[in-house]
Amino acid sequence: LFLSLIFDKVFLMKEILSLENKTVKFANSLKEKKYRDSHKVFLAEGFKIILEALKAGLSLRELFIYDPENNEAQLDELKSFINEGFEDIFNINEKVLKKISTTDSPQSFVAIFQKKENVSEIEFSELNLYCDRIQDPGNLGSMIRTALAANCKTIFCENCVDIYNPKLLRASAGSVFHTNIITTSIQKLKKLNSDKNLIFVATNPRAKLNYTEFKSESDQNCVLMMGNEGHGLSGQAFAAADVQVKIPINPQVESLNVLAASTLLLFEMQKKLCTT
Repeated sequence: LFLSLIFDKVFLMKEILSLENKTVKFANSLKEKKYRDSHKVFLAEGFKIILEALKAGLSLRELFIYDPENNEAQLDELKSFINEGFEDIFNINEKVLKKISTTDSPQSFVAIFQKKENVSEIEFSELNLYCDRIQDPGNLGSMIRTALAANCKTIFCENCVDIYNPKLLRASAGSVFHTNIITTSIQKLKKLNSDKNLIFVATNPRAKLNYTEFKSESDQNCVLMMGNEGHGLSGQAFAAADVQVKIPINPQVESLNVLAASTLLLFEMQKKLCTT
């Protein structure tokens, strides 16, 4: 243990140098979904992602810092967001950093956060995104980032990759913490349609309606439906769609990938909502 003056008050920063330390072993176990689920915590890596989690009000459990003296400015920025009474800050060496990191070139900050509370009541915004069996964490993370950029803050996931997957968190650049992500089924969403005035929009290369021609009523909330990378939407999801639209593309290209298609459609829908 040694004194640190990085924060406004003097405190004891704990030092971890051994790979056999139980806290290091616990952090390393969180690379697997089953341990994230059982302990209801997750790993966040890098200053930017940790800062976004703190800004979103998530509860910090442990913070690991490699070479704190050379990262003093970033620590100073983190300090005003750290929850009251937090004490578990660890100064670690390079071998510990590599042990708990999920990247080949680890950053100086790694943290353990408590997961967000589950949403008990489903709420819809003007523009919503439904993701059906998206399995690539890079795709889903980038889709979440794009959705937030398009002012779509409600995202429904059915049988998708874990949203606390480290690769997904990196791809989302912290956007995952500022969106309302709900695990649910298309059947449950459709049951809510009677009093929520929703319109479910799916893509289909054989649809008659071009995506630029789609229009919704001024009081309708749109749910854009995007499906699995290789197989698209499930049969149940397609059956639940109120409208099918197509994205005209060069016939030499079989299809757009799910990230490109969702980016195009989210911003097109955002534009229509802003002008209604």
